[in-house]
Amino acid sequence: MEEHREQHQEQRQEQQAGQKGGSAEAMAMHVAPAISEVAIAPGRVQWGPAFAGTVVAVAVTFLWSSLGVAIGFAMNPSGFGGELGFWITGFAGLGIFLGSALAARSAKASTAGTAILHAVVIWSLLMMLDVFTGFGVIRGLGLVALGAMEGMEVAALAISDLGWWFFGGYMFLLVAAVFGALTGMGESQEEAASG
Repeated sequence: MEEHREQHQEQRQEQQAGQKGGSAEAMAMHVAPAISEVAIAPGRVQWGPAFAGTVVAVAVTFLWSSLGVAIGFAMNPSGFGGELGFWITGFAGLGIFLGSALAARSAKASTAGTAILHAVVIWSLLMMLDVFTGFGVIRGLGLVALGAMEGMEVAALAISDLGWWFFGGYMFLLVAAVFGALTGMGESQEEAASG
């Protein structure tokens, strides 16, 4: 009984010291829950999940595209042909779908708007990587060189084809990103409801 009374007195003294600004331990006990419960304002981009989603999108795209190229050239050693663009766009769609789902889920996107915002950021980052790392430029130069070998008319057609592929491919990727984000957001909401 005496022990219980002493423990109760010690706890009371710590609480009083914490209220008066005394003990650091008592202060930490009151501050820690407030720090761990910091909420991120809805509708804002969380850059960690956005960058993680972009990395996943690039990794999945390169992995599956390399497999598609290997299979394509194994089946047709003289050249892949026109279907290469379809394969790469399809695999990029799978990559950005998974990356956007991961971003929406890890960002704990609570609304469709927040999830779509993350998807658009990932889509934009992927496009910038494509353009600035030279992959888009290399494709364009290859088509222009091919056209130059065959004449100006073919060069203009090659540039036109590149523009259509870029536009159509990235519109497809935007749709895949939005569906991925909505899928990831849906899983996050289900977990929150069950937890």
